Amino acid sequence: MNHFLARIGSAFFGLAFCWLTCLSPVSASPPTPGLWFLGSSLLTPTAQMRGGQLFVATSDGGLARLLQQTGATLSYDPSQRYIVVTSADHRTITFTLGRPQVKIGAAQSAVAVPPFLDRGVAYLPLFTLAEALYLEAVRADGAETVLQPQIGAMVVRTQGSSTLVTLHAAIPLTFRRLSGAGNEGVSLAFDNVSSQLDATRVIGSGPLHEVDLYVAGNPHRPTTTVNFDPHAGAVHALALENDSPNEVTLEFASRGMPLHGEPVPAQLASRSAGVPPPLAAQVTIPSPNLAMPEPSTPENIPSTRVTTVPIAVATPIPSGLPVDGLPEPTDLASSPSASGDIPTPAALAEVSAVNVVPDDGGLHVDVALDGPVDFRWHRLLDNRWYVDLIGAHLTISPRDQDVNSPDVSAVRVHQLSTDPHPIVRITLALNAPREVDVRAAKSGLSIVVGAETDAMSLRFGDGRVEDGRIVATTADTTEFAVPGAPSTDYATARKSSSHLIVIDPGHGGSDPGAQHNGLTEKDLTLDISRRIRALLEDRGWTVMMTRDSDIDVVTPQALAAARADGRPNPDDRAELQSRDDIANARGARFFLDIHINSFGMSNLRGTAVYYYKPIDHAFADALHRRLVAQLGIPDLGVRRDKLYVLNHSTMPAALVEVAFLSNPQDADLLRSPDFRQRVAVAIADGVGDFAAAPAGVLNTL
Repeated sequence: MNHFLARIGSAFFGLAFCWLTCLSPVSASPPTPGLWFLGSSLLTPTAQMRGGQLFVATSDGGLARLLQQTGATLSYDPSQRYIVVTSADHRTITFTLGRPQVKIGAAQSAVAVPPFLDRGVAYLPLFTLAEALYLEAVRADGAETVLQPQIGAMVVRTQGSSTLVTLHAAIPLTFRRLSGAGNEGVSLAFDNVSSQLDATRVIGSGPLHEVDLYVAGNPHRPTTTVNFDPHAGAVHALALENDSPNEVTLEFASRGMPLHGEPVPAQLASRSAGVPPPLAAQVTIPSPNLAMPEPSTPENIPSTRVTTVPIAVATPIPSGLPVDGLPEPTDLASSPSASGDIPTPAALAEVSAVNVVPDDGGLHVDVALDGPVDFRWHRLLDNRWYVDLIGAHLTISPRDQDVNSPDVSAVRVHQLSTDPHPIVRITLALNAPREVDVRAAKSGLSIVVGAETDAMSLRFGDGRVEDGRIVATTADTTEFAVPGAPSTDYATARKSSSHLIVIDPGHGGSDPGAQHNGLTEKDLTLDISRRIRALLEDRGWTVMMTRDSDIDVVTPQALAAARADGRPNPDDRAELQSRDDIANARGARFFLDIHINSFGMSNLRGTAVYYYKPIDHAFADALHRRLVAQLGIPDLGVRRDKLYVLNHSTMPAALVEVAFLSNPQDADLLRSPDFRQRVAVAIADGVGDFAAAPAGVLNTL
C-alpha cells in the first residue's frame, strides 16, 4: 500500500471536475491542481459529471492519450450498444450503453451510473476504466488527482527447472538495477509506477525464496523497488520471452542449471508500447473528429494477478454484464443441475478467504464463508472442475493462482455474477482426471482433490453447506461421450454441448507465411487469434489455441505417421494434422483457422471465408456475414475448398483469410490494432450467431 496516498472517492471527483476544462498542458511551471497522468494534465474537454461520476466521450483527446500510453485500444460501432476496450494484457473491458454494469474479463459488477449517449456520442466512466487498466486514482496535494500507473500483476510460474516471475504494469516498464550483478539476489527500481500488490510474496520451493515490493516517491513520480530473494546458490537472468514492453520477466535457477535469458543489465531503457516489428501500428478510435498521434500496439500478456497461497486480499476491480445477443459470460461450460433452477438463499454469504493447501494425498482448497450457501459443481471434458457458490459475495480480489502441484496447475476465484443471484466461482485446472469432492469445514467448505481416476462418471452435482455440514447433495453420473466421426447433420453439430473452441493461428515457427509490405503473416494471425480468444472467453466459451507463441505445431506422432504412409509432403501434412488433432482429440465444438491472404499482384484485396464439409457451410456463412458488415473491405465471398485442416477436422470448421498482405490498402489496415480488433469482434459475433441460430436459419438469411 502507498502510505503517502489516499484513495479517491466519488465526492472528490466532483471537486476535481471543476478544474478539468481549464487545465493547460504541462510546462516547466509547478503543477496546476486538476487531473494528472504521467506528469502532465489530462485534458478532457468532453468531461461530464453524472451521479457523482466523471464521464468522458469515446472521442475525447485526453482519453485517446490515456489509451495510447497504456497500450490499450477502443472499439465502438455506433450501430451497436457496446464499447470494448482491450487492455495491454488483452483483457476486454466491455461497457453497454444504458446498462449500469461493466465487465472486465470474466468478472462483472455494477457501476453507479450507466454509460450513455449524448448528441450521438458515447460516454464512459473514466475512473472505472482507469482502474481496469491498472491505473490507481490517488489524491496528491490540494485538489490534485493523479491517475497513477501500477505494477498490477505478478505472475510466478515454473518452467522446467526454472522459476519465472513476470511483472505486468499499466505502462512500459523500465528499471535501474540496484544490486544483483552476480549470483546473489537482485533488486530493481521501477520508476514512474506504484503498486498495490502485497509487500511480500513467499514463493517457497524452487530456486526463488520470496519477492518483496517497496513503494517510495510522491504521487506524481512514484518508484517501486522489487527485491528478488533467491535461495543460496541460485542464479538469475532477464528472460527474453516478453512480447510487450509492459512486462518484465526474471528467470531463477539453481547453480549449474541452464538459464535461457541474458544477464540483467544495469539499466533497462525506455521501450515503446507495442509488439515487435513488423506490427508497429496506429491506434484509432472511430470518430470523424479525433486526430490521433501514432502509438503502438501491446501484445498479449497473462491477465490475472497471481500470488502464492493463500490467495490474499485486494480491492476488487469493477465488472459488468454480457453484450446483448451474446452468451452469458459464464466462462466455462454450464450443464443443467440435477436440482433444476438456481435457488434463492435467504441471506448472502461472504467469501473472505480462499487458501490452497497441498497435502500428501493431493491438495485441498479451503473456502472461508460467514454463512450458508448453495453450491453447484461441474467437471469439464478438458480436465477443469469448478464450483459455483450461489448467494455469495467475494470480498477478496478476483485472481488466478498458479499452483506447484502434480494434481492442480492453477486455481481461479472470481465473482461470476452479482444480480439477481450473486455467484462466486472457484475453478481448478486439473493436470489429469482426478477425484474431486466438496466437504464441509469449520470455516465454510473444502474442495478436496484426490487420486487420479480413469473414469469421469460424475459430471455435475449440487448441494448446500450450512452449520459445518453438507446437506441435500445430488450428482449426475452420465459419462462423457467420446468424440466420434464428423456429423453431417447441421442441427446436431450446432447443438453440440461442448463449449470448447479451438483457434488455429496460421503458420508459426519456421513457417512465416506470407511476407509483404513489412508485415509477416504468422505475427498477424497470432495477434488476431489472441484477440478472438479474449472476446470468446469473456462471452462464456472455453478457448484453446494451437499455438500461443511463435512455434511449429507439429507433434512427433503426427510426423512419424505422415512419413510412414508414403504420401507426398509428409512434413507439411504432419504440421496441419497436428493442428486438427488438438481439436479432434478434445471434441471441440468449432475449429477456427486464421490466415492473411497474399497474391502475386498487388491490386487484389478483401476478405474471404473457406469451408469444405457440409457442416462447415453455415458456420462459414455466419463468420462471413459479420466480417463483411463490420470491416468495410471488398467481399470475396464464402468459398468451398478441400483445405487440409477443414477436411480433417471432425467438427464445423472455417478458414478466414482476413485481408491481403500484398495489397497496400489492406496492409495499412492490418497494421492498425483497431482493425485487428474489429476482425476479432466480427469473428466472435459470427460464432455467437451460429451457436444461437435455429437449425437452417443461417443458410436462408
